[in-house]
Amino acid sequence: MAKTISQGFPSKFIKAADLEGRDVRVSCEGIFDEDVGDSTGETKMVLHFVGKAKGLVLNRTNANVLIDAFGDDRDAVMGKPVILYPSETPYLGKVVPCIRIKIDTATAATPVPAAAKAQDEPIVAEDIPF
Repeated sequence: MAKTISQGFPSKFIKAADLEGRDVRVSCEGIFDEDVGDSTGETKMVLHFVGKAKGLVLNRTNANVLIDAFGDDRDAVMGKPVILYPSETPYLGKVVPCIRIKIDTATAATPVPAAAKAQDEPIVAEDIPF
């Protein structure tokens, strides 16, 4: 497979392209303050996932989804299932790709028989290499 230009600039944080256009089911490992290397020089909250090397830098929108679902305590997200999905958002006058979080209620519900599952069911984290 040919290497892309963007692969020459790896990141320790998940980008929308890492989702390969699909919803991805992951389990939260925790939220940590990290230096994200941007021009502000400040630390930001990063959500990490069980078994994944890359974390997701939290923005206000995604943080509010977590707060609404699990409360304001950072430790409350540990072990909780969420779904990451690709979306778009306005930024500096352009519409750019982004990652959004939704709560994975399917894992708490009674399992649905495989024949009845929708084809657009989220991909399990092991299927996506981030």
